[in-house]
Amino acid sequence: MSEISHLSNDEREVFAKFVMHMLMRTPHAIEATIGPFLETAKFLEAMNWTFFRTSPDVPFVTSDSPVVKQYGFADANCTVSIPLSSVLAFFADNGSRRETWIDMSSHSARHFNLMTLRYATQMVIASRIDYPGYDEPFPFFYTPVETVS
Repeated sequence: MSEISHLSNDEREVFAKFVMHMLMRTPHAIEATIGPFLETAKFLEAMNWTFFRTSPDVPFVTSDSPVVKQYGFADANCTVSIPLSSVLAFFADNGSRRETWIDMSSHSARHFNLMTLRYATQMVIASRIDYPGYDEPFPFFYTPVETVS
């Protein structure tokens, strides 16, 4: 209470009303924020999960928009992919595939990277400059901001 002791009675009343308003509103704000996430989690939980592995020589890339979702969750063709590191990626679909771990060929890693590149808006992050798919014509990526060795 010492933080507001310098306030007049009218100012304290306004402050108290504001705090009560925020407290009453918070559960709805939290629900509005977390609700869509929980719905997404339910769909992902029901999908088939696969982890793709590759080698440091054939790395995955990531971007400022790394989650690639194709089609809506209710669609039988829905897929979700997320590069987790330069050698590990998450993939979920509604297919019948049951493998949990798949070692990717350089061709498949290239395809995965091209999907990540298509959803990027400003930045692509790669562990090496010659990642699979680097030679695709994406002119808005041709100006490197910084190269880290």
